[in-house]
Amino acid sequence: MTEGEMGAISQSDALSLLAFLISSAEGCLKEPPLYGVYRLSTAAVQLAKAWEPNANSETSAFLRDLISCWEQEASLLSHDPKKLKSYLVGSGVAVAEEIKRQASQRPGQ
Repeated sequence: MTEGEMGAISQSDALSLLAFLISSAEGCLKEPPLYGVYRLSTAAVQLAKAWEPNANSETSAFLRDLISCWEQEASLLSHDPKKLKSYLVGSGVAVAEEIKRQASQRPGQ
């Protein structure tokens, strides 16, 4: 696998994610607002699951943690919206930290 291919998802996974995102966008037109949060989070997890097998070891560990946390916290949507918001904010911070980590490892950084 070349460096350009590292982390790539398969065509099938990409198409499935695209279909999910488009159908979710349509669903957001008629569903309660929190459903959109759930759908976007689900899409993020689908992307992480498709990407993880092809990621380098550090990114793979990050993705597995993200997937595991979502699977544990998904039930918060209907039970505790404040806790769900806190989880989503924390996930955003974790993704930003992963972006910084990866950027620091690029040549010339």
